[in-house]
Amino acid sequence: MKNRKKLVLSSLILVGVLVVAGLGIWLNIRQNRANDILKQVQWYDPEGKEFTIGTAEELLDVSALSKYFDFKGQTIYLDADIALNEGDASR
Repeated sequence: MKNRKKLVLSSLILVGVLVVAGLGIWLNIRQNRANDILKQVQWYDPEGKEFTIGTAEELLDVSALSKYFDFKGQTIYLDADIALNEGDASR
């Protein structure tokens, strides 16, 4: 009975260590991806409060950034009407 308890406890500790390690790896990958996007998006500063966008590229940047940043306490203004397609909207 004692051996079984030791085995269960050891298994739980191993699972806990693997979960923590996996979480650390996932967070590191996520941070690296966020840093890569920040290098590509020159107009965005995570510490800034207000931003103005006016191009389709900048709107797509907002979409990419939203995967890693929540924009809490920040405001993004539209400077122009932005069309992402050239199709006929009347259909």
